[in-house]
Parts: sequence; C-alpha cells; structure tokens
Amino acid sequence: MKKTGAYFWAGLDVLTFMRNLLYITTTLSLGFSGFSAEGIFNVVTRDLLLISLLFSAFFTVRQKKLGAWIYWGQLPVRYYFYLFSFSSLRDLPFLEVFENGREIIFWVLVAFELLRIAYTVRYFHEFYPVTKKRKSSAELLDA
Repeated sequence: MKKTGAYFWAGLDVLTFMRNLLYITTTLSLGFSGFSAEGIFNVVTRDLLLISLLFSAFFTVRQKKLGAWIYWGQLPVRYYFYLFSFSSLRDLPFLEVFENGREIIFWVLVAFELLRIAYTVRYFHEFYPVTKKRKSSAELLDA
C-alpha cells in the first residue's frame, strides 16, 4: 500500500473517532444507570469500536497487516452502528435539501465503504501473495 493511501484511510478513521469523541465521554461520565442489558451491550460495543479505530489507524499508517485485520474485525460492528469511514458526510447540509437525503447518503456511504473493502483486499494481497498455482478440478480428479 502506498503511504498516501495509508494516510488517507487512517485519517478517515481518526476523523470518525473525533466525531464520536463526545459520545464516548458522555457515556463514560453518565454511567450505565437506567440501561437495559441490550443498551449496555450497545454502549460498550460502540465504545470499543471507537477505541479500535485509533488502533486501526495507527497500524494502517505503519503498514502492518494488523491494521487490516482490525479493520476486518470492525466491519460487522461498523455496519451495525452505521459508522462508516466516510460517515462525516452525514453532516453536510445537502441532506435537508432533498426529501430522501438520508436514504441517498446511506447508499453513498455503503458504496464508499465497499470501495474501502476492495482497497483493503488489495492491501492484503501485498502481505499474502499467491505463489502457488492452484490445480484445476480435472487435475484433482486424476490424482
């Protein structure tokens, strides 16, 4: 991965963390009183996801494969909490101009996140190059 790509994705992770820093401080200062078990799970999981964004950014800049592993682990939780790499686009004012602006931006964010997944797959191939030629099904049946 080129350094510029690593800095870009790490910067988006840090930006997402900074946007949600108020959420972390509020939940930590108020505690868990009045939450159901599911609410406590959601708060703890979201806080852990936001903290893992910093680790993901750090290891991505250092170009370690651990950064990609952390990102893969974050993916289901990112989709659950609607916390994508480009989630700062939700703050733009054009959402109020269109009647279905929130739905449009959701699909735009999903498309951008799929772009990041494709970039991460490409990044993984730098660490796990395919060196062996795989046997075809006919060769496997002959053996």
